[in-house]
Amino acid sequence: MNSVPRLREAHTRLWLRDRAHQKAGEGGGDPAINSRVRIGMRAAELEVLDETAFSTAADMRLNPEYGEWIRTWDMHHTCLTNLVKEPDQHAGLALLRSERQGNVNGEQKRAFAALAAHARSAVRTHMALEAQGAQLLAGAMEAMRATAFVCDETGRVARHDQLSRGPAVGR
Repeated sequence: MNSVPRLREAHTRLWLRDRAHQKAGEGGGDPAINSRVRIGMRAAELEVLDETAFSTAADMRLNPEYGEWIRTWDMHHTCLTNLVKEPDQHAGLALLRSERQGNVNGEQKRAFAALAAHARSAVRTHMALEAQGAQLLAGAMEAMRATAFVCDETGRVARHDQLSRGPAVGR
């Protein structure tokens, strides 16, 4: 049994759901329309919320366009958490389930919480490395005894090192 086509289909479906979720026309990201967003924004970091915390059915009745969006993409059940909540940065993790799949059970919620802790560590590591990217690259270039201009994300020179002018290692 070849699982590659099923994997591609699952990946495509996740990609489509992601794109659909970003579409603002249905108000999916509006806390006044979507209780998942409204309640999720108030949750603490790593506080896991499942569908029982939200009023999705009422949200769908009050905003038919949002309800149609939920039905079209079959995202009737959600389990989510905030991984990082800072004034200038936010990262979250969500599990979306179909109407047929139903809400997560206790064991699934605990597994999600365990994975969320690891995902949070990965996000924090990424943030730390991203903040130190120019310095890390400059250090690597220095170790290779190379001349380097290190630019930040805006294209400005963050650091310039003109290192040893002697023969390069290995020459």
